[in-house]
Amino acid sequence: MPAYPTPAEATIKELLTAEAAEAGLTFVPRIGRFIGGLQVHALGKLSVIIDVQHNAIKAFVGDRWAPVAMEDAIRLARDK
Repeated sequence: MPAYPTPAEATIKELLTAEAAEAGLTFVPRIGRFIGGLQVHALGKLSVIIDVQHNAIKAFVGDRWAPVAMEDAIRLARDK
């Protein structure tokens, strides 16, 4: 089992990476895709952006980018 960073030491991206791995989801950058200067990632089949400066995750839901909690991003990715 990999050693995951504790929440106090980890960035939101590191935590999402660990949560995705635990849920059996891929979490990789979508090459060449940026929104507002932020890299778009594939969380399973769900597109997400991570704003490390503001500790925020946004997911492309329906036809727009919406802020989501990490648990909701994992749930949305599983349901896709």
